[in-house]
Amino acid sequence: MGMREDLRYLLAPRSVALIGISPDENAAFKGKPLRYLQKHGFNGRTYLVNPNYAEIQGLKTYPSVTDLPEPADVALVLVPTPAVLNTVTECCLKGIPFISVFTSGFKELGREGVERERQLVELCRAHGSRLVGPNGYGVTNFWHGGAVSPSPILETPNLIMGRVALIAQSGAMSALLANHFLDAGIGLSYVISTGNEADLDTCDFLECLLEDDRSQVICLFLEGVKNPKRLRELATKALFLRKPVITLKVGRSEKGSAVALAHTGRLMGSSVAYQALFRQSRIITVEDIEELIATTKLLVGNMERIREIDKAAFAIVSASGGASALVADSCHDVGVSLPDFSPETIARLKALQLFPSIANPLDIAPVLIRSNYLREFFDIIFADPNISSYGVVITSQTGSLGDSLANALIQARHKYHDKIIFALTLSGSLTKTVTELLTESGIDVFSSIPLTVKAVGHISRYIKLIHEQADADTSDLLTPRVDASRRSRVAALMQGTGKKVLSEYKSRELLSYYGIRGPNERLVFTIDEAEACAEEIGFPVVLKVQSPDIAHKAREGVMRVGIRNQGELREAYVRCVERAKKVIDASIDGVLIQEMILGQGIELLAGLAKDPGLGMMLTFGLGGSAVEVLKEFSSCVLPATMKDIEEMIRESKAFQLLKDVPQAVAAVRMILVDLCLVATELGEFLEAVDMNPVVVVPGTGRVIALDALVVVNQGVFATGTGAHI
Repeated sequence: MGMREDLRYLLAPRSVALIGISPDENAAFKGKPLRYLQKHGFNGRTYLVNPNYAEIQGLKTYPSVTDLPEPADVALVLVPTPAVLNTVTECCLKGIPFISVFTSGFKELGREGVERERQLVELCRAHGSRLVGPNGYGVTNFWHGGAVSPSPILETPNLIMGRVALIAQSGAMSALLANHFLDAGIGLSYVISTGNEADLDTCDFLECLLEDDRSQVICLFLEGVKNPKRLRELATKALFLRKPVITLKVGRSEKGSAVALAHTGRLMGSSVAYQALFRQSRIITVEDIEELIATTKLLVGNMERIREIDKAAFAIVSASGGASALVADSCHDVGVSLPDFSPETIARLKALQLFPSIANPLDIAPVLIRSNYLREFFDIIFADPNISSYGVVITSQTGSLGDSLANALIQARHKYHDKIIFALTLSGSLTKTVTELLTESGIDVFSSIPLTVKAVGHISRYIKLIHEQADADTSDLLTPRVDASRRSRVAALMQGTGKKVLSEYKSRELLSYYGIRGPNERLVFTIDEAEACAEEIGFPVVLKVQSPDIAHKAREGVMRVGIRNQGELREAYVRCVERAKKVIDASIDGVLIQEMILGQGIELLAGLAKDPGLGMMLTFGLGGSAVEVLKEFSSCVLPATMKDIEEMIRESKAFQLLKDVPQAVAAVRMILVDLCLVATELGEFLEAVDMNPVVVVPGTGRVIALDALVVVNQGVFATGTGAHI
């Protein structure tokens, strides 16, 4: 039986066992799950386990799991932390396929908790049971009544059944977010709290929900991702199935990451890395709860239309010129374009002889003055073939005018059912009647300009992605074939190297095996050798002392650029070597003499860095001495596709400097592809590659890595435990 079939009875159980249930139905968590099951109409068999009671709320209560008449589909474990292992052992021996552990006190508490969690996982795997949690609320099925959870959201009198599924690693946040959805009138299919994800994780549930007909939009509240590659594959499948995946990721700040780590025991990874992962995965990302609710609301109310729309084109019609300007400014801020109306629409609007000018946004105040034109106006504007979605901004229209505006909009909405049409009311309670009329008719109503425009931006990009879905396939991942002979050369280069950070010369030699070019250079060990080398290369030259212990040569004064003759060379050699000797514990591996690249070339940054949560990242952006101040770069998670690399180049500000030099863009693209090969072939042996600056030589299109630093996992190399070396 496959995974998706396996999870069926976890999501919609026929029988449940509540282990450690309390007779006090108001007791914190332990007494509530039975009341929740009864309250929300669970029709399956319910078994209670507590050795201290013969019955609870009129139901027979069993002293232990082994005494149950049958293995329940799902067991909810509510016992204290010290009793969890024995309880789960009984569940496994009984043959219960799914065990949801609400109890905390595991990986999130450190070493001792990690060991307890490891034992739980090994126990479940040995007996073929699957574990939800620990430290999570488990699964609530809004359609089935299978509320096998102590989640506070089940206090809600009437759960609204709908088409939005929510997966959250945090139990408290799963309840909080679910309540926000319900308050916004958004019905839910499932609320799933995965907790520490010791076994079943977000991707397991996401895979199942992609094939669930009742879940059209899937929202994720993430603190980390166990398997980034699998998430990307599932997101690609979701795009193919036209099921939007929306993610709210916490831990974007250093302190936020620390809190999330303490909460679930999961290493977060950087915000930049996750942004790259979500971009590559074609996942909609939001920054806060309000944006999540607004985006989900607009999506779920228009999924049938979104699937049929050929292009995303947004228009604003407003009862106020000032309000139009506010919305237009927000559109500019988030990159939502406002295309012109079609010539046919403009001609028909001019025929009304009401508008002094016609543009997008369109001020409809002249129509409101003659409200008998409202229906004709909406008929004209919504028929425009250039526009697929409309935001109707309502400011202070009340009384009969407000009713006329609402009724005309409702009638037009029914006629133009293929268009996305929503209202934006900006006067709060002043236009309460208009808001109620529109909401009751099924028209989405929003009240925040920035949030609404962000939601429109997400939908516009999602529509574009649907039409580019062939390019989103992960089958074209760049996973170059490993070259055994080259790998041997790397191993030979590393012999006798006891350092984690390679010198620049060794770093560049290693990178040269992969086709990454540097300047003409020689490694020397005496002044005489330096003089002969400079004559061969040709002045001016650059001198750099080589030491794996000195990462910032300019800062330590161990390099000199623009050396014009032998006299300057001898002086630079002596002074730089003397400065290097003063650096504590620094070993000197020679002096590098390099050709001087003349002219003010474009300075770039390219490299690889291992993110603690997501693995190896490819990085590109503006380089040079101000790189730490500018922090202008883009990244992608490896393995990557060629499209990922193209997007990474184009989204960087560096592209604005490169775009007029096609050969330079091609050379940069090739360097980034070569770095993918480096990462693939060196595997766990590699920690980082930093090439800064990488210079585009003026007038030539040549791209040369002037400086390079390779950081390796020396322990992996020494023990031979690396993926390839």
